[in-house]
Amino acid sequence: MKKHFFYFLITFLFLATHNNLFAQNGDNMKVPHAYYLGKKTYQDILNLNSGEPCQIVKGESLHYCFDGGFQIGYFFKNNILTGFAFYEAFLTKKEAEADMQKQVSEFSKKYSITPQYEKDYVFFATPSNPIDIIYSLSESDNIYLVMVLSILE
Repeated sequence: MKKHFFYFLITFLFLATHNNLFAQNGDNMKVPHAYYLGKKTYQDILNLNSGEPCQIVKGESLHYCFDGGFQIGYFFKNNILTGFAFYEAFLTKKEAEADMQKQVSEFSKKYSITPQYEKDYVFFATPSNPIDIIYSLSESDNIYLVMVLSILE
């Protein structure tokens, strides 16, 4: 599993530097722009990853699991990638909440976007960017997951 995570990390860093994962909008504000969203198919994502998904909903989602409770999920609509999420596991709710708040604060400062708070999640959206960023916290079997989701509107 560590080998797969390392492979994914190297791939992500390569894409981030060579495929312009972050784009400038007209306001000269950097906003996340995932290169694959709206372009890659379900099969493309399967072909990109050498490891086996740990969870599959045929045509709708793929999840890859790594050591330490880290997961990456890909979400599809009509066979096209419309979102992806990073999940990180924590043993206590306090740790998970602190990590999520830190991530939200850092994202807000980095991109100068005010977060919008809802009951179960925090999200960032701008009219000039079709991609929303959503942070949420969930619990299952006394494990707390912080999710960061990038999704096309």
